[in-house]
Amino acid sequence: MADTRKFSKDEDENQVQDPIEIVTVTEPSPDTADGETSGSSDESDPEPSTARLVLVLFGLWLGVLLSALDSTMLATIIEDICDDFDAFSSYSWIATTYPIGLSISQPFSGQLTNLLGRRYGLVLCLSVLAVGQLLCGLAPTLSVFLLGRIVQGLGAGCIGTITAFVETDLVSMRKRALIEGIGNITYGVTLALGGVYGGGVSNAIGWKWAFRIQVPFIVLDIAMVAFYLNIPQGKSRPIRRPVDYVGMVALLVIIILFQFGMNAAGSVFSWDSAAVLSTLILAGVGFLGFILWELYKAENPHIPIRALMQRTVAASQLSSFFSNFGNTSIMYYVPVYLEVLGHSPGQSGLRFVPLALCFALGSFAAGFFVKATAKYYYINFPVQVCSVLGAVMLCTMTQSTPSWAPFVYLGIYGAGSGGAYVTRLMGLLTSTDKQHLAVVQSCSFTVRNTGTTIGQTISATIFQNLSVKAISSLFRNQPGLADRISHNYSKLDLLSGIEKETAIRIYLRAARGVFFLAMAVLAAAATTLTIAAGIFPEAEDLAPIHVLAMDTRDRDGGGRMRKDKTGSILTKPEKKDAASH
Repeated sequence: MADTRKFSKDEDENQVQDPIEIVTVTEPSPDTADGETSGSSDESDPEPSTARLVLVLFGLWLGVLLSALDSTMLATIIEDICDDFDAFSSYSWIATTYPIGLSISQPFSGQLTNLLGRRYGLVLCLSVLAVGQLLCGLAPTLSVFLLGRIVQGLGAGCIGTITAFVETDLVSMRKRALIEGIGNITYGVTLALGGVYGGGVSNAIGWKWAFRIQVPFIVLDIAMVAFYLNIPQGKSRPIRRPVDYVGMVALLVIIILFQFGMNAAGSVFSWDSAAVLSTLILAGVGFLGFILWELYKAENPHIPIRALMQRTVAASQLSSFFSNFGNTSIMYYVPVYLEVLGHSPGQSGLRFVPLALCFALGSFAAGFFVKATAKYYYINFPVQVCSVLGAVMLCTMTQSTPSWAPFVYLGIYGAGSGGAYVTRLMGLLTSTDKQHLAVVQSCSFTVRNTGTTIGQTISATIFQNLSVKAISSLFRNQPGLADRISHNYSKLDLLSGIEKETAIRIYLRAARGVFFLAMAVLAAAATTLTIAAGIFPEAEDLAPIHVLAMDTRDRDGGGRMRKDKTGSILTKPEKKDAASH
């Protein structure tokens, strides 16, 4: 039942406040991605004890964190993988098969839990993830490795979403914001640690062990979920809604077409070739068709565009897309820059330690500020600037840059991106009513994955176009050597003297081109979220994150929300004058 009460501020002759109606929306259904409500409440199903909740959340988050680790650990071992399989020309495909697998499976989360339930749906996903890890860790060929990465993505795609479903089932609204905040920050820190883990393991015992080591932990997680996860019986099942197969397949085809066209442009075919133009045009037309389908035809959209039309939600999601785009460019091409200079994967991974530590510090500092002030507009701007500043500093790196510089630059970037992670989360939580929260969160996974895939594809295109032609021109009298060097910068040891120095400068210039791209998209992320922060609803108390506060004038006679002229379901609160502070 909705809990409705009214209150007013202290009366002041200089400040007149209209009554504010606080509406606590009922808990969403098990399949919250479909936006249905179960009609259950916290009172009907007792919350588990703290000890049991911690144990269950550990089991849930372990799977989420392992999938996060898989997202970024490849950054510091991909050069070794390419070298072992002699597959530098397939660099982009190696990097993007995992997020493609994520995009395929994530929409099936709701249907999977309807069919198997929370517990066994999660067990199945973890089992698929373990199979993918084994395929990658034992892969004799590139084809088997790529298959393993796709299988990993298929398993990991539903883990995060099902975990969100279970949190909704087990955690009351009063604690949900805290749990989500801790979980999201931990997830972000794990993303930042991926490069450290991958590089360290690869340097010590080989890159394949980075995958093999995870298998026992996944088996442990399967056991914990199977034996300790118990969903309250009072939670009713939702109305089953169909999967948007058309939208899902369309987005997958669009990404593949775009990736093929961008990878081939400038390296395999010229930019004005029929192969490149046709694939890019088809991708563009397909994307337009995808948007129209999701808006007007899809019964249960793969990406619920209408739910994202709320201004702050849209800005937060767009900022998340740009942020993941820029982050993947930095995470993958800083190791390239370092390896060209002769660093091992372990040495490269070591330089990501400050990024991970500062990400955690930035996240907790931003969270503490929000908790202390109940406002996040003023913390949003400095953390966004810090993130962009770190990318700007990376753009200044040259062959003579001191060895300590990457530690500092990545640390600055990590502090900013960690704080920005929190402000984006606050933008989503405080701008989305409880009924639609899971829909928006589910969509966030797709937005992040798409940003990662597109970012890696465009970054690879820039790097290849800036390096391949220059290397081919440098060694035009030695075509065989040019081909080996242009597709495998680990072969720079075959060169000596001025030729080696020139080739190193070419690769470093190409890496800086990617850093400039990252700087631009991170600036776009900062601008988008900073502008949106001006219309973030500034709550008096951010503890009841999932409580929707609206002026009573914005509700019709039936208690339904009315949209303002911009299509926002939340109106910007009126400014208080100085007398109220």
